[in-house]
Amino acid sequence: AITRPIRAVICGPAHGGGEASALDRELRWWRLQLPTMGLGLALALGAQLGAACGGAVGCRPAESFYDVLGVDRGATDQEIKKAYKRAALKNHPDKAPENEKDAYEERFKRISRAYEILSDPQKRRTYDMQGEAAFDGRDAGGAGPGGFGPGMDPFDIFRSAFGSQFGFSGSRRRTPDVGYPVEVSLEELYTGCTKTVKYNRDKVCTGCRGQGATRFAHCASCQGHGVILTRQQVGAGHYVQTQRICSSCNGQGVVVPPGAVCAACRGGGFTQEQVVCKVVVPPNCPNERRYTFPGKADEQPDMETGDIVIEVREKPHDVFTRLGEADLLLHHRVSLLDALCGVRFSVRHLSGDDLEIRSEEGQVVRPGDAWVVKGRGMRASGDLIIRFDVDFPQKLPAGGSQLRHQLRPLVDPSAPEQPGGGSGSARFWPFGGASSGAAPLV
Repeated sequence: AITRPIRAVICGPAHGGGEASALDRELRWWRLQLPTMGLGLALALGAQLGAACGGAVGCRPAESFYDVLGVDRGATDQEIKKAYKRAALKNHPDKAPENEKDAYEERFKRISRAYEILSDPQKRRTYDMQGEAAFDGRDAGGAGPGGFGPGMDPFDIFRSAFGSQFGFSGSRRRTPDVGYPVEVSLEELYTGCTKTVKYNRDKVCTGCRGQGATRFAHCASCQGHGVILTRQQVGAGHYVQTQRICSSCNGQGVVVPPGAVCAACRGGGFTQEQVVCKVVVPPNCPNERRYTFPGKADEQPDMETGDIVIEVREKPHDVFTRLGEADLLLHHRVSLLDALCGVRFSVRHLSGDDLEIRSEEGQVVRPGDAWVVKGRGMRASGDLIIRFDVDFPQKLPAGGSQLRHQLRPLVDPSAPEQPGGGSGSARFWPFGGASSGAAPLV
């Protein structure tokens, strides 16, 4: 009869819940009574306590929500809110080092869960009477594997309590953005166009809110802890405790009971949805301009949806090259004959018009010369710039001296009749300069 209340206090709903301090007081009271009892009764009580604690040495209850926030059980609503503020600011994921983000986020979730329960008078009364187990899997939101039901996002709790006054993002983690390049011809960039991009994204199932099931049950193998502890005695009074992930629930602490698998997503948590993004490319659109479609990327439960970012990329053109924001560049090769005697050619502009380019009478085109056609660039304020390359013949036919005599009055009447401009007795060496074994050319 005496051992029954001890067993009830240790193994009842308060174990691992909101009765941590009550359990400590109860155990302390019984420890004070043990010295006045007989040896046999004390041994019996010790055996009962050991069995109740599963044989663990120094059995302690799990951390209660009051311990998480660092307040007493009799704390007022204002004290609970202040404690939540201190704990949430200290453990906010935005303050976490890069290699500790997961640990910070788990602690932040635990703190937010504690505040969610203790800040609600009705939930707090339920927690004080039955412990945390009263909310696992059957609280108002219908908790899932993460310990939060749909709508119970820890960042939403933080934002509703304090807004964004503390400099944190106050938002949930985002799913990755989706980048999508779209190639556009130079003609389409000149006139403007509309491009349609279709993307099949993962959408959180509305039937189960991404959980894959309509309800969950506590895992019987690990009692909802997600891990199984094993103790082994290695000597007198010495024990080794090992921990392994529960294979029945894969560490989630909950399992899907029969008939609870979501029929809409077949347990996957996601459905496929096609997103259609229309990109209106204006005339003279810059290369690599990006268009953002917010919230159209893949979804994930309890995460803010990322964006689809479409980048306009200019295709290489066979004739023109874009020069700056408004001008066009055209490289054109002409023969030596055309360069000397006159250039005339036509080119189709990006607008579809045929432009006729010709030199003036007697105008000579030199290699590297640039002509400018006003107002025929990417827009009316831009120009078309034509840069010339001249093809020279590899070799002239025999009789070069006679050809020079014919061309000299036309090209340069002041040029000497012979190359070099010296007298007829001048002596020249072949290309490369004089050498000891080379005979001079006279």
